[in-house]
Amino acid sequence: MSVFIILHTSGELSYGSSVHAEECKRLAPHLYLLDLFPEIITQEIEKRNGLPGKSVSPKKDGSIMFEVAEDGETYTKIFSPLLAEGEAEWRKLLPHLERLKKCIETAKEYVRTTAARSRS
Repeated sequence: MSVFIILHTSGELSYGSSVHAEECKRLAPHLYLLDLFPEIITQEIEKRNGLPGKSVSPKKDGSIMFEVAEDGETYTKIFSPLLAEGEAEWRKLLPHLERLKKCIETAKEYVRTTAARSRS
């Protein structure tokens, strides 16, 4: 059981989580970890500072996913073309960080609301 958020270089955002109250209840104490996602993106951009990217079709949309598991473990998955790209491709994510923060709050609220339906 986990909650995840995906941000695409196009600006598309999505999140997902369990629909089961008991699973969300176990996940709820770790929701604060979602707040790390914007910083992870910023760090990835800094790591690629000045690095040129490989030539990738402009039609391809790169994405990064951040996931928090019910045990508090976090996972970051980077999808092509971000895997092969340098700083310029990664910078496409920057204009979307404020919306990402709002999506994080929406995902947290979903998990908390679902967890509240749990039998205590």
